[in-house]
Amino acid sequence: MKKFITVSLAMAMCLSMTTTAFAAAGGYSGRGSGNRRVHPSAVGGSGGFSSSASAATTAQVTAAVEAALKSGSNSITLKNKGLISLATMQAAAALNPNLVINADTVVDGQIVLRMFVNPALATKNINLSGSTTSKGAVASKALFEKHFGGKFASISLGQQDDFGMSVSMAAKLDVAGMDAANLKAYAYNASKNTYKALGTATVDANGFVHFTTPAGGYILVSDKAL
Repeated sequence: MKKFITVSLAMAMCLSMTTTAFAAAGGYSGRGSGNRRVHPSAVGGSGGFSSSASAATTAQVTAAVEAALKSGSNSITLKNKGLISLATMQAAAALNPNLVINADTVVDGQIVLRMFVNPALATKNINLSGSTTSKGAVASKALFEKHFGGKFASISLGQQDDFGMSVSMAAKLDVAGMDAANLKAYAYNASKNTYKALGTATVDANGFVHFTTPAGGYILVSDKAL
């Protein structure tokens, strides 16, 4: 985990003083895996958006799984769903242990985020919603760009704590101006004001950025190594 530090007004008056204080206080001072903090911001700890997505019910999911099995498919797609309970995922996994749920966030007919969820690995209720344009997504992007420089793209997730498993995702993000061959993903917890590296992110032929995260909150993507 990495923590951001608070930059005082006096420090901000001198760039060299700010940089020195940043490193001395355990803030960002280059690559590493230690805890880091940044100046507290207006980025909310609730995902920065109010999701109106309905819950995925057990009846809906199991019916979809049964239909998929009849057609020989190991995946189902859920559109604009919020909470999915552990009980629902367990019921789905009982029908097909190899099932993958494609949980899509669709805006104006276009997929902006897809989560690939394996119900057999579920350990808790999770939220399937997310946004790339919410107030929180915009604020977290601005926060990272202000304190680390470079360019970032951001997603605010409905899931605020960890998922209880690793979840792969594909998001339609603006990575123009970034080195697409060297993208990295970071998870930011606004409530704790901490972030951690998730590893590399890749861009597919359709322009979706792929990464895997065990954490909810905010996902930041950049070609900048923190």
